[in-house]
Amino acid sequence: MAKLLRRMEEKDLSSASEIMAEAFKGEPWKEDWTAQECQKRFQEIFSSPMNLSFVLEEEGEILGCCLGLIFTYMDHKEYTIIDFFINQKIQHQHIGSLMMNLVIEEVKKHNIKKITLNTIKGCEEFYEKCAFVINEEGLILEKTL
Repeated sequence: MAKLLRRMEEKDLSSASEIMAEAFKGEPWKEDWTAQECQKRFQEIFSSPMNLSFVLEEEGEILGCCLGLIFTYMDHKEYTIIDFFINQKIQHQHIGSLMMNLVIEEVKKHNIKKITLNTIKGCEEFYEKCAFVINEEGLILEKTL
C-alpha cells in the first residue's frame, strides 16, 4: 500500500507522542521525552489557529510526523517546522526525505513562500539533502531562566 501524507488529527496525538518519545531518545538528540510530555507539546501546537501539522502513514500506521505553524510576515507567509521525526524503527530508509518532499508540496498549496526550522548540530546534513540552506544572516539566541 502507498504512503499517504495527511493533516494530523487529534486522534493521532497518542500514537505520534509514542513515536516522538522513542525517536528522540536516539542520536543525535539523546533526549528523554515521555509520551505525556510529547502529547502536551502537540496539544499546544494544535491549539494555535495557525497549526499546519502532518502525519505520513501506511496502512493506518504512522511512519512520521511534521508539526508546524504558519506565520505572516510583511509580504509573505512562512511555515515553521516545530518538530519533524520518523519512527525510529524505520529511520535511514529515506522515509524522512519522502515525507519532507510531500510536506513541501502541501505547504506550497497554502501560498507559503518559505519554510524555516531550528535543529541541532548533527541534523543539518538531512535538511541540506532536502535543499534547506543554513541562513548565515540569522542567529538563534537563548537565555536560560
